[in-house]
Amino acid sequence: MAGIIWSGPRNPTRAVATALGIERFQLGQAIHAIKNDAGLRPWDNVSIRIDGWLTDDRNAWIGNIYDEI
Repeated sequence: MAGIIWSGPRNPTRAVATALGIERFQLGQAIHAIKNDAGLRPWDNVSIRIDGWLTDDRNAWIGNIYDEI
């Protein structure tokens, strides 16, 4: 399982996008799309793993950033 590179209530930093090899705007758009598809609200917390997978607060897999860009 890939390690978590970001988790928290704030927006991910530019360093997270760089670690994933994408632009920051792409990261934001992908996160919003994944949250929407998972039925989460914009303010719900998620964790981002180095392989692009997002998990919710229950540690359930909700989507992959690379599938959205």
